[in-house]
Amino acid sequence: RQGMEKGHQKTILYLIRPNLLCAGMMVLTLKRLSCIVISACALLCIVISGCARQSIDFPAYPVNPNDPKAQLTAAIDAFQQAEDAIHRKDKRDYAYKGMSFADRCIELAPNMAPCYFYKATNTGLYYQAHIFGYPTGMVTIAESAQKAAELDPAYEAGGAYRILGKLYLEAPSFNIGSNEVTRDLDKSYQYLKKAVTEYPEYPENHIFF
Repeated sequence: RQGMEKGHQKTILYLIRPNLLCAGMMVLTLKRLSCIVISACALLCIVISGCARQSIDFPAYPVNPNDPKAQLTAAIDAFQQAEDAIHRKDKRDYAYKGMSFADRCIELAPNMAPCYFYKATNTGLYYQAHIFGYPTGMVTIAESAQKAAELDPAYEAGGAYRILGKLYLEAPSFNIGSNEVTRDLDKSYQYLKKAVTEYPEYPENHIFF
């Protein structure tokens, strides 16, 4: 009888253990699901708070829509604000405004090199914060910097050459479309060498090279 009782107890234990195991697995699964839900809620809060952030009020001063110099000043200020911005959305918004001012500057003064220079720089910052469409943005940067270099290569001590050198250094090594900018180390070297050779007094040219 004792043997039967022991055997019966063992049978009960064998029956109970899988149930305990299943229960334990359910607890672990619920804990994991809770973590996922909490993480998702936290992410949603971040997204909502980012979307709820008020759009930037820039510039705080009036800009004459028919004065290319005024448009250029606003484009430069927008670039500086975008460069210093902590939040990605603010960087994107400042840079977008800078691109718009630069476009207007180009429209009013198509032979003014700084307009193209700040079109390139603001576009670069914009696509740092807004990755969608960056292949088109890289083409815009290349075209704007090339135009700035043609009109006034001395602006910002070869600034357009630095932009082009860095662009061809950091561009992806593959492309999807036929007109996209791809990595070209030879071009990068030539542009950066040109900047440091023609404007050796400017420290950043040496750093970039």
